[in-house]
Amino acid sequence: MHQSIADKLKEKFYNNPAVKAELAKMEDLLLKGTINPYKLASELISKWKS
Repeated sequence: MHQSIADKLKEKFYNNPAVKAELAKMEDLLLKGTINPYKLASELISKWKS
């Protein structure tokens, strides 16, 4: 049950248009070291929720 919930949430998150639009840019910032992974995750989750 828990895994099914996690899988569905992950699917909905990564298929969200707002997340898709920002993910590549944010990953680039992460690789460059200009944003930390916790801030990145928080910003993407905020976009997903709005």
